[in-house]
Amino acid sequence: MRKYILTLNFAAIILFGGNTQLMAQTPLDISGIESWPELHNSVLEWEGGAFSVSIDPSNPYDLSWGVYNPDDHNVYGDSLYIVQFPAPSLEYKQFFLEELVNGMFKFHYADIDGSNAQTIIVDKDDFEGKNFGHFSFYYEDVNHDIEPATADWDIVFTRYNRPVDHYGVAGVLSNKHVLVAEVAEMDTNLVVPADLEYSEEINTIGYDWKYFGASGFEVEEDRSYYLIDETEDTAVVIFHEFSGSGGGGICKFTVNGEMKTIEMGTGYVDRVFYSLQDGIVHTSDRNGWDLAFDGTSFGTNVRTNEEIGIRLWIYPHADKGIWNTAAKLDENATNTVNVFPNPSRNNLNIQTNFDSAFRVELFNELGQLVMGQEVANGNQTQLNIQDLPQGTYVVKVGNNNTSTHHRIVKM
Repeated sequence: MRKYILTLNFAAIILFGGNTQLMAQTPLDISGIESWPELHNSVLEWEGGAFSVSIDPSNPYDLSWGVYNPDDHNVYGDSLYIVQFPAPSLEYKQFFLEELVNGMFKFHYADIDGSNAQTIIVDKDDFEGKNFGHFSFYYEDVNHDIEPATADWDIVFTRYNRPVDHYGVAGVLSNKHVLVAEVAEMDTNLVVPADLEYSEEINTIGYDWKYFGASGFEVEEDRSYYLIDETEDTAVVIFHEFSGSGGGGICKFTVNGEMKTIEMGTGYVDRVFYSLQDGIVHTSDRNGWDLAFDGTSFGTNVRTNEEIGIRLWIYPHADKGIWNTAAKLDENATNTVNVFPNPSRNNLNIQTNFDSAFRVELFNELGQLVMGQEVANGNQTQLNIQDLPQGTYVVKVGNNNTSTHHRIVKM
């Protein structure tokens, strides 16, 4: 039985203490949830996660789950969601993706009645060089080993939900740096790859190179796929055999005429990441994650693992205002602190609009407190960081009402 236990990784506990946790004060009415529009990931692009598909076209800064602030280049959440866990639990949670600030996603979730609230921070630095970092309600930490580095794979064999009816299928999705052209019923000796029309859509290969016949799965062997990456090297992929779920998810195909084999396992339990040059580079459990957070520098996208049954809706009757701390968190608190210059070599300036005393703490990359300062009066202070080693640090600035975190670089 799959259970759901929230856990934070140890570094996050050290780094962020525990006083950033928000408490949901309001029970939510979800009696009509099956009539609400359900949100789904795009299978045309990796950037189209379920949290990113309800953009307001009248607002150029709207990113669906939040709004981009052009002044500080961060994103602040403006929507409340309902998440349902897959069977056998089928439990509902209220969910607020609060912000993406300085490369750190922060989100909160709780039971529908507002109890058992938890706060999670996912730092992009922890999965630098990968398309996504992953969070699971089942495992005991944030897992950034679900997929290999972006540069190491070209295609992934996986189960995904097709776009028309969201029915689960086994197929092949391409990486974001790979273009694909499909050619049907043509001798590969007659194909001129440079003359083909290539697509960026990640499901161009997809699932329909196979079909279920009288004796099981059969493969369209007269269909070929031409894949080209940023090096402009072209590879030709042709599928030859597929066993189906009960047969272990075995797929046989050729790459430039050389026979290859991968196995997704019975029930397609694995995602198999594949390099056209190096073969299988990574295999991970399809059930090993629930949310995927964009790891690219400017990415704001969050995907759900709807392939295992995660479901998502925007809650239509309330907004993020139901979330607050015991001290009533200011709705604009995320914009009340400025830390500069960044990068910094000698002195670090902290300006706030707090009307009370506040504290500044500086943590190194290991989550260790390296500097702290109480500010009794005024709304600004300065830290002398001249003697600190070069590297990345997190500045925590807080008073009795709220706290914010800012990543800075010491030169």
